[in-house]
Amino acid sequence: YQRKEEFVNRYGFFFDEDVIDIITHWAMEEGISVGTAYEETTKITQKVKVFESGFFDAYGLRITFAEDAMRKIIQECIIKNRNPADLCKSSVQNYQYGLNLIKEKTGQDTFTIHGEALIDSEKYLNTLIQDSYE
Repeated sequence: YQRKEEFVNRYGFFFDEDVIDIITHWAMEEGISVGTAYEETTKITQKVKVFESGFFDAYGLRITFAEDAMRKIIQECIIKNRNPADLCKSSVQNYQYGLNLIKEKTGQDTFTIHGEALIDSEKYLNTLIQDSYE
């Protein structure tokens, strides 16, 4: 965390300790520099932000992947060489319908998507809908 300002200035992002551990492990495993791994992780994060923006453009619903979800996305993209946009899309596939139900019921149009959505997206969405009706 001593170099936080340097990383923010250089890459536009500073990751939490868990993501730094993922980056460091990946760099050592692949024999690449930590800087290169950090850049690639930054690109993953930027692609997730583009996906969030595109979801809003398409459905008028603002989603944000929480830190725990971002860690899972980064890890999946690094370990399994997955495309961040594809991973995001599969995680919230058909969410616009459920989130619109919540919006109609509560007026809420901003949603934070947590890591559970990447494990069991249908269960996660059902929980969001149920919670909005309580």
